[in-house]
Amino acid sequence: MLDRNSFCHRLGSTKPHLRGLPLLHKRHLELLGYQVVLVPVFHWDSMQMASKEARYNFLKEKIFGSED
Repeated sequence: MLDRNSFCHRLGSTKPHLRGLPLLHKRHLELLGYQVVLVPVFHWDSMQMASKEARYNFLKEKIFGSED
């Protein structure tokens, strides 16, 4: 899990960006062919993700995409 210190905010952007060692790990995993799913701890621990079903659906959508 990624904590708040793993991200920085850039001017003009509303989305936090990964930085430091977690970014290096992500790049290495992608070079090895893995699909990296970032789950910030502040999102995972939010009220929207309180149930196991919500967490399961979140990961399923992140990994396999939406079923539209």
